[in-house]
Amino acid sequence: MGFVSGLKRVTIDAWSWLNYKPIFSDPRGMPHRRAFPEAKATWVPPDDERRLAAYKLLQAYDNNQAAELSEMVDGPEAREKREFGDPSMFVDAILAHVLGREQHITVPGADTSLPSRRADTDTQAAERVQTLLRDWADNELLPMRVQQTERKAVALGDG
Repeated sequence: MGFVSGLKRVTIDAWSWLNYKPIFSDPRGMPHRRAFPEAKATWVPPDDERRLAAYKLLQAYDNNQAAELSEMVDGPEAREKREFGDPSMFVDAILAHVLGREQHITVPGADTSLPSRRADTDTQAAERVQTLLRDWADNELLPMRVQQTERKAVALGDG
């Protein structure tokens, strides 16, 4: 959604919070062409240009390379600007809090903590499903994939 205020176009979307960065939003509300050439590729729909530029900018912050992008707009002196903090450290901290120490696949009704009690058919089925899901998760490296997706969700705002 865009609004015109004087000569500047104000764009309000999921990435509007990056508008304060000159590299991200020019007076027309569009990302800088030299900094984000991928966003202007002919195959990219116009509605996705800002999203792709935001991903690149956020990835640059995560890798502590935002000054390299800023140099395209502000010149060589932009490399001398330093922003405080280490964004990747913040992302890692948030990720650790979101995921916790470990995850478990648990199927309701799979009560394996009582070996002395003879399991009924429903409990046996639930235990079988739980075992199959846990084996599948191990084979597919599910914890790693969950961590990768959550890291993208935290760092880029999209998983």
